[in-house]
Order: sequence, then structure tokens, then C-alpha cells
Amino acid sequence: MTQFEFEKERPEQLTEFRSKLRKLTDEYHAYIYDVNGIAEGIGKIEKAISNQLNQIKTHEVVAALLNMNVDGETMEYILGEVNMKEQMLRQLIMTTPMTVIDDLLDERGIFQD
Repeated sequence: MTQFEFEKERPEQLTEFRSKLRKLTDEYHAYIYDVNGIAEGIGKIEKAISNQLNQIKTHEVVAALLNMNVDGETMEYILGEVNMKEQMLRQLIMTTPMTVIDDLLDERGIFQD
């Protein structure tokens, strides 16, 4: 039997089939939406856990440095080893009042003369 013959001889079955197909399609889309939502939720949870772990690690590093009684040269070495020396310099320059920067530049000039 061809599709045309089926549609002509059994229109109620075709309507029922199309209705079931629409329902299954809707359920599938809802399922996909739920799965995507769950995946997004899991991603947010993983990120929150990662952030918490990083905070804990940061506190542990700070505690270790305080325990070591780190001096300026050692801290400068550490910043260099983690490739953050220039970034730290920039952050300090950008957040330090200009009067302090001027005083430091004057002090540096005294040592260079």
C-alpha cells in the first residue's frame, strides 16, 4: 500500500499517528531541554566547587608564606616564577596613590645618581 492509498483509506489512523508523532516530538524536545538544563546546572556546580577549592588553596599558600616569613626578594622571585611580576607591578602602580609613586621615583633617582 502506498502512502497516498493509506492516507485515503485510513485518515483517522494517519491523524492519530501524526498526533502521537507530535507528542513524541514535544516530549523529546522537553527531554533535551531538561538534559541541557541539568548539564548547565552540573557545570555551575563544578565551577563553584573549583572556585571553593581555589580559595582554599590560596589560603593555604598565604599561610605557608606567612609561616616562612617571606622577605621581599623571595616574594619577587616567587612572582617571577609564576610569571606574575609585571602584572603585579602594573596592579600596584595602578592602585597606588601618585604621591607614593612620586616618592618612590624620587628615592630611585637618589640611588641612581
